[in-house]
Amino acid sequence: MLLHRIKFSLLFILSATLLTGCLSLKEKAAIKAEQDKIEQQRQLAELRKTFKPPVVIYRIDDHRFFTLEEFNEKREGYTFYNNTQTQAHFKVYNGSACNFRGRLIWAATQDDYVAFPATSSNWHGCAGRRDGCQSSVLRYYKGKLVPLITPVGSKTLKPVNEMKNFTLVVTDTHFYIGKGYSASPQKEPLSDLYWKKYPYPTPEEVENNTWKPHTLETPSAKLRTPSGQTQFDCSDPSISPMSKLGDYGVDYRLVK
Repeated sequence: MLLHRIKFSLLFILSATLLTGCLSLKEKAAIKAEQDKIEQQRQLAELRKTFKPPVVIYRIDDHRFFTLEEFNEKREGYTFYNNTQTQAHFKVYNGSACNFRGRLIWAATQDDYVAFPATSSNWHGCAGRRDGCQSSVLRYYKGKLVPLITPVGSKTLKPVNEMKNFTLVVTDTHFYIGKGYSASPQKEPLSDLYWKKYPYPTPEEVENNTWKPHTLETPSAKLRTPSGQTQFDCSDPSISPMSKLGDYGVDYRLVK
């Protein structure tokens, strides 16, 4: 289908080129824009040929999971949320979830609201920034990004390493951010962490800037991910090093 559209557009451009002597500047600009569009489509089609198949990196249960997609040896890829029962499939992060190496407990039973930990690697997302960068939790409502971002941690040159200290617990009505202070924060009991509880705002609350503030509350120790998984698993051999470089590329080395 794409090939037919390109052939048709090329025919249009060729026909128009023969008449360029009679065209106005506006018409010539329109032809140039169409040429650029065709070239962009061609480049995108070539790029997609290099993408590796999607990989499940976090399974909630038998029908809900996160995937890493659109990645190759030089591109870290994007992270998507999936629900095969509702046919939900939407991007939750313009980057690799492999950068978040903290603990994730998914106790939500629905996907109207989704909270996702966004962590850039210094190698890719923070490189060149004098003051480093800060991780955050992104909110989605029915697959659409909510323009209300919750910062996590501090601005740092090592965001991947810093986020190992944090636990994100997601429920249907709230999400919790907990910080641990031990040498193994992913193994600490939930009761030992310092917690903040954030309610999901309604679209009206976001529009009117009337969302409720966070509170200091510890989640129930009974909350679990149905599958038992607590961290993103990026061990699949098809996932390239670019998707899991970590801070300064120390964790994984690129093979030239």
